[in-house]
Amino acid sequence: MKKSLTLCLLLVFMVVATNGLCANIDSPIVKNGDFETLGIGNVLGDNQWKVYKNIPAWETLSGPGIEIQRGTVADAKSGKNYVELDSNSNSSMSQTLFLAPGDYQLAFWYMPRVTINEYKNNNDNANGINFSIDNHEYDHDNDIESFNKESYINRFYVDGMEWEKVTLDFAVSEESGTDFDLTFGAYGKVNSKGGFVDNVSVTAVAPTPTPTPIPSSLLLLFSGGAGCLVLRKKKVMN
Repeated sequence: MKKSLTLCLLLVFMVVATNGLCANIDSPIVKNGDFETLGIGNVLGDNQWKVYKNIPAWETLSGPGIEIQRGTVADAKSGKNYVELDSNSNSSMSQTLFLAPGDYQLAFWYMPRVTINEYKNNNDNANGINFSIDNHEYDHDNDIESFNKESYINRFYVDGMEWEKVTLDFAVSEESGTDFDLTFGAYGKVNSKGGFVDNVSVTAVAPTPTPTPIPSSLLLLFSGGAGCLVLRKKKVMN
């Protein structure tokens, strides 16, 4: 009977643990947000850079392409690769996201390349990065409303190059559809010295948690465990 009780409790623990693990496993909304995956046959060594028309999950919208750097000017915030969108001229890149109605936060890390002294001496205002979430839709027949959330960042470094976290909160309604474009673009003087971008993510902002009903299967296991305890008690009394 002691073994039966142990088995019952073990089954209860396994169900609880499995439910917890399943709840925490979630695929990232933004794919290849740290730009470490360059595609089959695309190899970038340390202290190298290259301009790509497209990389997995990202495509060029305008300009020469997506410049990936690997330790050429700075260390990446995540992994070894980061993006610069001012290669031969300003470029923009985009990725399509599927977003259900809810609250979200866009986050990425940004680093300016041009110093404040370069800006003062040469008017090299080249560090600007535009970023946006846009569904590009306006369809009354299907009740889809136009949606756009955008912002920008432009900094100059003074004492040293450092990564800065940038966030943008936004909400998606049922009327906004489900397909959205996440876009980054360089702006400012074209001089091959744009701002850097790394570790891009979009996460759902969880609402206030509400009590979750216990699954019927878990209730059966609990009742089974209680039955084991009752049987054990009767045996001891007899």
